Amino acid sequence: MVDMKILERRNNLEDPGKIEDKKVTAKKSKPLPSIGSLFSEKDVSSFVKKLFQNNSDQFNDFVKKLESTSDWSITFKTIEEEFQRRKINPRQNEAMIFTDKLFKRYYPD
Repeated sequence: MVDMKILERRNNLEDPGKIEDKKVTAKKSKPLPSIGSLFSEKDVSSFVKKLFQNNSDQFNDFVKKLESTSDWSITFKTIEEEFQRRKINPRQNEAMIFTDKLFKRYYPD
């Protein structure tokens, strides 16, 4: 937790230009782990084979695209769209593992 002071301008009839200090506590956001750190070599091999038709370039391009997302809902929507485009059953074992590992990027606990 990080304590921060915020200067706040309030409408004050007695002193219209008065600025008050307000102390708030904010959570310091941690940077997201890289997606590559979430997958073992075995995971990557399985994902490339089962989800990306043995095309590691397409897998790497997709991971790069996901790497730039900072929000789980956007990531999940992007995964769903990719699975639909590739006609991948989202309940397929490798698809579920892929999605679960990415979920843990945003919600590690």
